[in-house]
Amino acid sequence: MSFYFTDQIQQSFNKIFHQCNKDVAWAGKAELDALVKADEEGQEIPGIGDVYAILARVYSGPQFTWIEAGFPEDDTKAYSYLHTAIRKGSAIAILQAMRTSGALTPTIEKELPMTKDEAFQRVYEGAQKGCSYCAYAIANVFQWEDYRLLPSAQKIVNEGEPSGVVHFLKSLFVQVDQRRLAAKITSIAQQWLHKSAASALLLRTGTCALPM
Repeated sequence: MSFYFTDQIQQSFNKIFHQCNKDVAWAGKAELDALVKADEEGQEIPGIGDVYAILARVYSGPQFTWIEAGFPEDDTKAYSYLHTAIRKGSAIAILQAMRTSGALTPTIEKELPMTKDEAFQRVYEGAQKGCSYCAYAIANVFQWEDYRLLPSAQKIVNEGEPSGVVHFLKSLFVQVDQRRLAAKITSIAQQWLHKSAASALLLRTGTCALPM
């Protein structure tokens, strides 16, 4: 079942990131490569932006997939595909770009098909429905403090937080308050990391022996 990607893209994604068979993983990549070729030939492919986003991840190196798959690392193609993914409307690509040094160039910023906050909302909805990759992307938003740039993410952080006079009084104990908030943000990130790990998502481990 797909919660964010189209069913076709989800099947290919699963072959790459949800099992430890190298041949199957490469078959999944080949399926996505075929969709890119079809797009370049002018065919209309639903969710094509997400295809480029996934392949950008694959080409970013073994630290972003699983090392036994043996996918080639190609920074030029990774950046090119990520930019194409954004231009073609991939919300998850926008969150990926926020975590990729130099990816959000001034030109790309002007070409964003949606705001970063709208991208976050779409991916967050996918994560809530059960998309493992969306859950991983949301975890990164909080773990690396991108939430500071996203009003919707800030709202999640601030849920249940005191306001008014109570907040002012607590602010007198800034260090304590900051530590408590940092712990809360870490907890949110870990919550989404655990959800992606529970579905055996193979990312950033370097080995199939350790999902997540």
